[in-house]
Amino acid sequence: SAFAEDEGKRYAKAVEMLKKMKAAVNAKTNSFENNMKVLREQHATALLELESNLRSEMNREITNRDEQHQRVLADAHKKITEAASFVPKEAVEKAQLELKEVEDAHNLVLSKKNALFDAETSA
Repeated sequence: SAFAEDEGKRYAKAVEMLKKMKAAVNAKTNSFENNMKVLREQHATALLELESNLRSEMNREITNRDEQHQRVLADAHKKITEAASFVPKEAVEKAQLELKEVEDAHNLVLSKKNALFDAETSA
């Protein structure tokens, strides 16, 4: 009958519309997921760059401080050596011992820094 035919056509149209809607939703979902994937990758890259910059900044800062400290230590050695001719021997020995303690502490900090950076680099 004509009524059944009309119903069939309407049903086919509805199915077609649903298919189109589903395809549109899928396309939007895929697009969204791709955008999110790109953002995640950009975020990861930015984090790596930030971490790398931080590490090189820290390394630079530590190196600068180290060089500064080495100059101070060298200066202290020089002053002790110069003073040795006119300052009592005990005072010179005391100053040398103190300087040795400072140098040991300095070297300990450096070895900790190196261990930290080596561990991070190999991780």
